[in-house]
Amino acid sequence: MNETIVIVVLGNRLKSIDIHPELKGRMDTAISLYHELLNTKENIYVLLLLSGGISNQDVPISEAEVMRKYCVDNQIPEDKTIMENESLDTIGNAFFTRNIADSVKQRTP
Repeated sequence: MNETIVIVVLGNRLKSIDIHPELKGRMDTAISLYHELLNTKENIYVLLLLSGGISNQDVPISEAEVMRKYCVDNQIPEDKTIMENESLDTIGNAFFTRNIADSVKQRTP
């Protein structure tokens, strides 16, 4: 039986459609962990859950969308990412992420 591991990455208010240093740091850590888990454990299914909605009305893209693009640009398959793009703050991140993570763990191989 495969173990499912969901790595949660919380967004950070965007200033533009480009990833900024703090969010990039979070993503780099998550991507490193993703690869480390795949290289050191057997029978695992690893996903990145990217949490963050449109928190800045001057930026027409969600934090989760920016994070997914960064994942794809860094050789993470898009199907290994899940976007939570409803939350507008940390409490919302926790609420929506928990619901998605519980659902994912029940459905994955």
